[in-house]
Amino acid sequence: MKYIIPPWVKLLVIVGIIAGFALYFYQAGVKHERTKWQSSQHLALIAAAEETTKLEAANRKLERDMASQAAQLSNFYKGQLNEKLAQKERVIVSLRAGAQRLSIPTRGGQNCASANSSQPANRPSIAETPRAELSDTAGEFLVGLTTEADEVVIESNHVKDLLAQCRAQNQQQQRIEGLQNGN
Repeated sequence: MKYIIPPWVKLLVIVGIIAGFALYFYQAGVKHERTKWQSSQHLALIAAAEETTKLEAANRKLERDMASQAAQLSNFYKGQLNEKLAQKERVIVSLRAGAQRLSIPTRGGQNCASANSSQPANRPSIAETPRAELSDTAGEFLVGLTTEADEVVIESNHVKDLLAQCRAQNQQQQRIEGLQNGN
């Protein structure tokens, strides 16, 4: 007995085979497109990572440069402070040894009548101005006081320069961040 396959079964088998091929090629196309997309995303991520690495290197270089400049500033101002302290010690030693004397101008030669008169007194020249010498203790105190004032000025200059350096670093950092954000 010969078995005859009805035509609608043949048609169904052919449609099934075509659907199978269509499904296979559709899935292959989807896989291919996904692979292309992943590849492009991977390349974009690699480029972004390289750019981030460059920017991080620029940040690290900026940090090293700023730290080096801060150290140079600190050394410069420490040197100035040390010089002021050494100068103070030299002056105090000179005062104690009697090699140097500190003095202040006085109002010598005026009496009460000439000080109260409406006529200006003839002022002597600076060389003729009478002077009073300070005691060693008063001289050391004044030298110490002026040295402390000089130290305050040096420290304030140091802080001012550090602030200027921080502002410059902040501006550079903002420029780098602008590059990082794509601006």
